[in-house]
Amino acid sequence: MLIKKTVIFLLFLLYINYNYANIDLKFRYIIEYDSNIFSLSDYDYNSFKKGRSFQYIDTTDDLKQKFEVRLNKRTNINDIVFSPYASFSFINFMNNTNKNSWNLLIGANNQWDQFTLNGVYGYYPENYLRKYIDTDGTLANEKFSYQKMLWRVSSSYRHNNYVIPLFYGKYEYYHYNEYFTEYDGPAWTFGLGWRLLMKTINTDMMYYYRTYNPTSNQESIQNIISNIKDGSYESNIYELKIRTKKFYSTLLDYRIFTNLKLEDRYYQSRIPLPIDPYHTNRNDKITTINFGSDLWLAKDFNIKIDYVYRVRNCSSDNPSVKRDKDYDKYQISTMLEYNFNIFKK
Repeated sequence: MLIKKTVIFLLFLLYINYNYANIDLKFRYIIEYDSNIFSLSDYDYNSFKKGRSFQYIDTTDDLKQKFEVRLNKRTNINDIVFSPYASFSFINFMNNTNKNSWNLLIGANNQWDQFTLNGVYGYYPENYLRKYIDTDGTLANEKFSYQKMLWRVSSSYRHNNYVIPLFYGKYEYYHYNEYFTEYDGPAWTFGLGWRLLMKTINTDMMYYYRTYNPTSNQESIQNIISNIKDGSYESNIYELKIRTKKFYSTLLDYRIFTNLKLEDRYYQSRIPLPIDPYHTNRNDKITTINFGSDLWLAKDFNIKIDYVYRVRNCSSDNPSVKRDKDYDKYQISTMLEYNFNIFKK
């Protein structure tokens, strides 16, 4: 039903705007190597290599491809630039094909003078993480997966190159499969930041507060869940983005960027430790570093090269949490992007 509505929306967009503005079509192809596709700890990785567990995993690393098609239309309404868009993405894993997924995004980017306001709706129907032993008595490995819907808004106001406040808000709702319904629930993220535009470097500094409140933190619901867990948490997130302006040369144009994100996540479970050992009194520190470059080979064709390193360190009164949940991984990706105009006015 959602796909049908999206197709109708795209056809309507084409029909309404054919005589008024250009319509752009963007193709993206991303190929990425992930060193730890299931985010296994060293302990879990050694168990897999010795054949003691994780028989459902084909390889712990993987090469994945992402195909994305995006339709965008830019319209000027008096002093407002209105740019609605819709995109469809499909992700294919070379080895662990059961992790294949797709998603839809529908949104609009809007600008009025120095003020911008962007909004998007996203639907992610199948996100497979890994398998865990279910406690329903079968002791079988059950798929730990979820679908997600999100609504996101962001805005900025450029008073001058040094006074550019940034605002961010996101609402997500997670719906897990039948074996892990205790994680169903909403997540909110709010962000404030500042942007500095200098001669050759642009810098964004952001602070985010995130809260995730699955239904299992409600006592009335916990009473009907056989395996009581409370995965609710709060996070303080700090992010620094640095990117150069676009440099021009005879061979190609390019831009360099880097990003550092630090997340301090505190789990809120009030359930006694013996009952909920993996959430009670737990604190995760997640660090993500990435750097890369945008390369423009032609006016409508560019390449993005990106390297990401992520590490999670956990602390808990339960020593098994650190053993099982600490992990690190790196990802190397290349994105090819081509833009062309469908109806050029």
